[in-house]
Amino acid sequence: DKNVKKLDISYETDSDKATAVIKNNVPISVDNPITITVTAEDGSIKDYTINLTYKALSNNINVKNLTIEKYDIDFDNNKQNYDVVVNQDTKSLNFNIELEDENAKYEIQDNNDLVNGSVIKIRVIAENLTETTYNFNIIKETTTVPKKKNNFFTILLANPSSSS
Repeated sequence: DKNVKKLDISYETDSDKATAVIKNNVPISVDNPITITVTAEDGSIKDYTINLTYKALSNNINVKNLTIEKYDIDFDNNKQNYDVVVNQDTKSLNFNIELEDENAKYEIQDNNDLVNGSVIKIRVIAENLTETTYNFNIIKETTTVPKKKNNFFTILLANPSSSS
């Protein structure tokens, strides 16, 4: 890992009277191998070399699982844009996100004070800094006020005629 500056090296010599010296371990570099020089009691010297390479950083930006609490969404890593219809009083969404690579990370942007036309962005960043962004377009439900009905009715009173 490029963040490692020193290796913890432990060793054991065949003889208690031999000595060992470690070189190029602080800071480590792929350009300078670490050497362990062992000097025996009789003065003979043997060098051991540790060559370093950086591990390949992952470029995995895949989302294993993405859900939005209280909303159905059919998430697909190959689709970048989604429309989410929410009610008028929704101010933010609760995302549950699981990435395929534990070394990747994600950021949720613009997920507060949502209005019609807001776009929530989820940015996924791989270990090697490859990235992608998923956009969630907010559509606020329009509520129509029902027309007030005139609640009246007519009562017709008739005077029945009496016939005898």
